[in-house]
Amino acid sequence: MNDPIKDLKEDVGQVVNKESVNDGQMEPAARPALWKLFGAAFVLSGCSPSFYYHAARRRLITAVAFYTTNRIVRRMEQMDKDKDQLGQQLIRASRLAELGEMAAGFAHEINNPLQIIKNEQTLIEMLTAELKQNGELKASENLTDIEDSFKQINLQISRCAQITQAILKFGRKTESVWQDVELQSFMPEVVAMVSKKASVNGIAITQHLSDRSVHVHVDPSQLQQVFLNLFNNAIDAVIERHGGGGGEISVETVSTNNSSVSIQVRDNGCGISPENLKKIFSPFFTTKPVGKGTGLGLSVCFGIINNMGGSMQVSSDLGSGTTFTLTLPAGKS
Repeated sequence: MNDPIKDLKEDVGQVVNKESVNDGQMEPAARPALWKLFGAAFVLSGCSPSFYYHAARRRLITAVAFYTTNRIVRRMEQMDKDKDQLGQQLIRASRLAELGEMAAGFAHEINNPLQIIKNEQTLIEMLTAELKQNGELKASENLTDIEDSFKQINLQISRCAQITQAILKFGRKTESVWQDVELQSFMPEVVAMVSKKASVNGIAITQHLSDRSVHVHVDPSQLQQVFLNLFNNAIDAVIERHGGGGGEISVETVSTNNSSVSIQVRDNGCGISPENLKKIFSPFFTTKPVGKGTGLGLSVCFGIINNMGGSMQVSSDLGSGTTFTLTLPAGKS
């Protein structure tokens, strides 16, 4: 003869174990409370075991359904919040992409007047030299100052031209071109693009590259994008910890062999907490305030390095700094 109480306990155990362990719908801590209620209800009811079996089973199913529904509702609410946040990040990413295209257009437009200014400045220098040669302009302190001004104008025109060319090179839409890139000449160009931002905030960027020529087989424009992102993130982290002085960022080749080259970008910024470190390469994950980061930078960089046949790793101590290690395929040169 079947024991209804034993059957009920088995049914309750199956339901609770299934919901708590397999589907995650009931917390394990709820099991003792259910058994306690089960026993108390049996003693107080005075009903036959068969009657209580069916009544308790209905109540248990109702309770589990209610609990599961609440969990589903809470998860749906959290999903709605996450969806709104992702939507805002996508909008910001789209705006940044549009801004990047606009910046490339601005750089192109600025190049035209820069070229005209440079031509006119060169013409003035030629005319001044002719006037001096013909004796129409005599040497004087004022003339020396004018010539020094011409040199300064020429220097600043060249500087503006380099900046606009760097913007155009970074924003240019081209197919991936894999080639051997020498780190000794490539890295200083990238550092120069962020050196002004770093120096203004009291951050020193040091380069420790191998004494011998080291080549990596990569797409140079994509690799530039990766390092710019790492440098900008490092600058933000250093500013958050040190403010306007005492910041340090270094880039160095730590190991080379016939098949790969490892490069480290290290900073003494605020660091990354262990829980955030696990999600650092996830799309749309960011520790920056709303409106300052999209959470796409590192995930894109991770994908770029993987597509190049390399790897990207990170280590960090909260409050001490962060180190990114890039391993890239070695070039044949």
